[in-house]
Amino acid sequence: MCEMMSYNSSVILDIHPSECHSTINTAVFLPNLVIALLRPLAMVFASIVLSFIDRKLFLMLCFIIGGMSTILIVWIPDATIIVILFGSLPLFIGICYNIIASFMVEFFPTYIRAMAVSLCLICGRLGSILGSQLFSHLIDSHCLLLFYMIAGMFLCCAPLSFCFNFNSKPVQNSNNQDLDQGKIAVPERKLEIG
Repeated sequence: MCEMMSYNSSVILDIHPSECHSTINTAVFLPNLVIALLRPLAMVFASIVLSFIDRKLFLMLCFIIGGMSTILIVWIPDATIIVILFGSLPLFIGICYNIIASFMVEFFPTYIRAMAVSLCLICGRLGSILGSQLFSHLIDSHCLLLFYMIAGMFLCCAPLSFCFNFNSKPVQNSNNQDLDQGKIAVPERKLEIG
């Protein structure tokens, strides 16, 4: 992949005053169409699998597969396989994103849950904006370093998925008198790291 990038940057174009006729090959849009069609299917598959497998284990597997795909992008010379690997990355990132959002829902108490999860997701969106800008600047000059950093982040996040243990206390039943007085039973959840 990086050799292809360095080859394209070393090509010198001749400047001719002649008119340029460009044709758009519609085959370049096919991978995006396939990814757009497979993403909802992957999310449905992940939601079915998550009912049988622990979320933390599935999150770790998605991180490891995403990291290995990123490493393989650098070393595999076949363009078709590179396109498949690039297409698989948004699928794994999307699955990881949804699982982490479900952890965030359990992390915060009910009365601030919506605001806290929204702020966390906004920070994720800002990170994706910053990451895409950084990626476009580093792809030409530090291609190998960039892909190894992405793979390293995936692989470093994999064991972190087992650091969160949620212990739920049983929910207290509230009666009509508590509701009339404005008292609502809220389950307490503690996050234990380790």
